[in-house]
Amino acid sequence: MLDTEHIWCSAIVELKIKTASKKPLLYIHYEGWSRKYDEYIFVSNRRIAPVGTYTQRSDIPRYKLPNSQQEVRYAHVLESGRA
Repeated sequence: MLDTEHIWCSAIVELKIKTASKKPLLYIHYEGWSRKYDEYIFVSNRRIAPVGTYTQRSDIPRYKLPNSQQEVRYAHVLESGRA
């Protein structure tokens, strides 16, 4: 899942909601992050990718989670593909 800071993160689809527009709405939770970052997003959104497509790559921005706490609020960017 591409987060709002344009960094690919592992996320879990916790709920799939049928809508009148026929596009399912997903409730997303970012793994290792506080629930305050959870969001709803349509299944057709380009910010969604199959597990491991981007999160396993080393040439794109990624977070280093401080400590091993389950409810993490902040992180530091280790690398960035942006110029």
